[in-house]
Amino acid sequence: MERDSLILYAKAEALFFQVYPAFKNYPKSEKFALCAHIKSCFVNLLERLGLAKMVPSKRKTALQEAAAYMNNLVTLFRLSRSERYISAGFFAQIDLKITELKKILIGFMKSASRPRQTP
Repeated sequence: MERDSLILYAKAEALFFQVYPAFKNYPKSEKFALCAHIKSCFVNLLERLGLAKMVPSKRKTALQEAAAYMNNLVTLFRLSRSERYISAGFFAQIDLKITELKKILIGFMKSASRPRQTP
């Protein structure tokens, strides 16, 4: 589980750093709305992943919240694509990476919900 949480956090952070430079291509009217909301979703996602890793008693809730933030990110990037703020190719890359993150998150959630075995 420890390994999954570190991989998940690192991949989410890497995606954030990949996406961040694209915000300069958004129109001025969206820099303080859509861009800010995407940034906020990423920060909240990373906070929840960190919480899930560090606080076992809050792990299930934190992972569920992280999944919700990922779903929000997909919607925000779909909106960005439909408004042509990002290219189809860039959207495909982001969507692929978010799908990969979701798979890891689902595995992490499954392992977190299993009862711990005591030695």
